[in-house]
Amino acid sequence: MLPQEAVGGGFTARIVFVVEERKGKTVPKHTITREEEELKESLTRDLERIVQLNGPFHFDSAGETAYTNWYTEQDELMHKGELPVDDPRFASYCERRTTHIRKLMMILSACRGDDMLLTLPDFTKSLRILKATESKMHKTFGGLGKAEHSDATETIKNYLQTVGFSSRSLLMD
Repeated sequence: MLPQEAVGGGFTARIVFVVEERKGKTVPKHTITREEEELKESLTRDLERIVQLNGPFHFDSAGETAYTNWYTEQDELMHKGELPVDDPRFASYCERRTTHIRKLMMILSACRGDDMLLTLPDFTKSLRILKATESKMHKTFGGLGKAEHSDATETIKNYLQTVGFSSRSLLMD
C-alpha cells in the first residue's frame, strides 16, 4: 500500500522494517497464564515509570567510545558505497542508521533503569538487534520498483553523483 515514490525517500529512511517470513509457532487459542499476567503487570509498571523520564540521555565513557568508533567506521563505509542493507532503495535508511542505533540505545537504557545513561551494553545490544533486523530488510519491498535495468541505472546515478558529470563514452567503458 506504500506508493513507489515513497520508497527510498525520507519516510522509509525513518523506519526500521522488520521482516519475518513465517510465524514462530502455531497457537489456535491462547489462554493467558499466571506468569503472563504477572509479566503484563510488571510491564505496565515499567511503562508508567518510563513515561515519567524527562531530559537528555548521556553516554558513559565506554558507551561513548564504542558508539563514536562505530559511527566513524560507518561513515567511512558509506563513503565507499558499502551499505549494510543490500538494496539501493535503503540508501537513505543507511544514512540515518546511526540515529536508529542511538534511539535503540535510549530504549534499552529506559528499560534498564532511570539513569538515562547510554552504556556499552546498550550499544552492543542495540547493534546486535539492528544487524539481525537488517539481515532481512532487503526483502521488505520484494520486486516493488524494480525495472529491468534498475540496478544498472542506480549504479550510474551513484557514479555521476560521486564524480560529477561524465561523458557517455566514459560511462560505457
